[in-house]
Amino acid sequence: MPDVDLLNVGVDYEHLGRTVTALDGVDLHVPAGDALAIIGPSGCGKSTLLYTLSGLIKPTRGSIRIDGDELQGQRLQTALILQDYGLFQWNTVFDNAALGLRVRHIPKGQIKERVGKILKRLGLWEMRDRYPGQLSGGQRQRVAIARSLSLEPDLLLMDEPFSSLDALTREELQNTVLDIWLERKTNGKVKVDGNGNGHLPGTLTVVLVTHSIEEAAFLGRRIAVMGINPGRITSMVDNEEMGEADYRNTPGFYDHCAKLRGMLKDGVRVG
Repeated sequence: MPDVDLLNVGVDYEHLGRTVTALDGVDLHVPAGDALAIIGPSGCGKSTLLYTLSGLIKPTRGSIRIDGDELQGQRLQTALILQDYGLFQWNTVFDNAALGLRVRHIPKGQIKERVGKILKRLGLWEMRDRYPGQLSGGQRQRVAIARSLSLEPDLLLMDEPFSSLDALTREELQNTVLDIWLERKTNGKVKVDGNGNGHLPGTLTVVLVTHSIEEAAFLGRRIAVMGINPGRITSMVDNEEMGEADYRNTPGFYDHCAKLRGMLKDGVRVG
């Protein structure tokens, strides 16, 4: 159940012989069990920030601490869901969902139990022997979600995971992610195995990068607004009503969407 802290984080990279600053002076605190959405104009460094949190990119300056420990590369308790699904076309739904567990040498019995449970939870069990080419876009994204959640992470990072889906499928999967986060928030107790060792899942911390104002308002209990040149967090918006029943149809939801649009006005395109 990690707190996540970014302390004066900056990321530079070389492009055509010159140094480009993607992020600079990013300070951010994400409490354990929080749901943070990150939104901002194209090129502001949203994905760079997420990949830095995942350990795939090392900060040029500053530090990242997860549960008080400085991040040193990738960690086993962090899962990352990408926009392009990242599925192997030659693997079945079950094998794609089980990939992370097999890489970590989890016993076969545990893999069968954990993957079966999450495939049933996501409505994929009857499709477990199909291949990605036989699935719709929404079904493929469900497999990507299943692969991440089967790891029983305490930190879930999502990079515009629903942007290529149609509106109704996108809302359905947003509801699924929200339900899982709420379940982990309500029932987030550490399990204990037969040897008396505690293991996940506990509460789930979620960080979502999105280009959609409505998605940020629906899935972010807090919303970080980023600016560009260089990329940094310019505003934080509290969204305490998030998670309430039928939130999409409440005045509070529309108020938060309007507030975010106001922050991103003056012709700056979100994406």
